[in-house]
Amino acid sequence: LMVSDDMDPNPVVTQSPAPGTIHSGPIEVILTATDASGNSNSCTYTIDVIDRLAPTAVCKDVMVQLDETGNAIIFASDVDAGSSDICGIASLSVSPAIFNTSNIGANTVTLTVTDLSGNTATCTATVTVQPASPKPIITEIMYNPNSAEDDWEWIELYNPGSVDLDISGYVIDDFNSVAHGSANIVT
Repeated sequence: LMVSDDMDPNPVVTQSPAPGTIHSGPIEVILTATDASGNSNSCTYTIDVIDRLAPTAVCKDVMVQLDETGNAIIFASDVDAGSSDICGIASLSVSPAIFNTSNIGANTVTLTVTDLSGNTATCTATVTVQPASPKPIITEIMYNPNSAEDDWEWIELYNPGSVDLDISGYVIDDFNSVAHGSANIVT
């Protein structure tokens, strides 16, 4: 850009929008030159900013557990670890997203990040699929026996699954300290 003035060898040039402003698509830019006497003149031009930079895709590994029907679903947000783009993200998608008993163990998934200009980037994550955790079944219970000994109270649990059942976080509560009508397993 060349600016000249007969009386001021260094007129001040300003730009609107300011230099460094981030835009995408067509934008009108106005340059204004002002001399020391306050005289000014402007010119306008249109530039078309085209975003050709791919977004940054960042993945994280996750673990999922199959439900009682033997299925699990993940979402793109489950494996996204902070993907970004200077112009903004339009969408995130993950594939595959549905797992069943044939997927038990480590599975590679692909996260696709699409920015507002349609540029895409991908990354991969490992989804470790665990089998469904069976719920214990109370098969027998002895509470309030005709004895003063607390050791005579007991409960028998059945594990209907094929994997070890961790019951360390379970609490057995009768929800009725007077009637002792039933017992429940609470997690």
